[in-house]
Amino acid sequence: MYCKFKRSDRRHFPAFELTAPTTQILSTSKEYKNIPRHYRYVESIEPTRNLIKRTGDYACKTSMEFFGFNNVFNTDLQSDEKGRAVLNRKDAVRAAGFKNPLRDPLIVSKLLNGTAHLKDGFHRLFEAKERGYMGPVWIIVLDESIDLLHNKH
Repeated sequence: MYCKFKRSDRRHFPAFELTAPTTQILSTSKEYKNIPRHYRYVESIEPTRNLIKRTGDYACKTSMEFFGFNNVFNTDLQSDEKGRAVLNRKDAVRAAGFKNPLRDPLIVSKLLNGTAHLKDGFHRLFEAKERGYMGPVWIIVLDESIDLLHNKH
């Protein structure tokens, strides 16, 4: 099942344009690309029913191209005021060491207006992109409209 979301009205960061407000943040895309990588494998794995139940409302697949690069998923939490991606150095290095950065699904929050925000998996997403992955991506969706229905009762 593929996800369907409305486009966000927020302009998103260009791929791998990074910012450096502190020494803990990667300062350039060149610095990011120079992180040692021992693995090149990436495959997005379908989450189990137990993981979906513990983490969100439902799971679906989406395209790698939709994350922050064409306004489908809002990435405000991971970008600066100029729209540039902000990657923590420690987390980026850790993600570079993963055998498969998309082993676990990304977590997305679907808002009432139909747009979606990436909540968890930003560094793993960037690592998969750096490894050249362009296949389908499994996500677990926290759907606010479903949450409202449950809270009414």
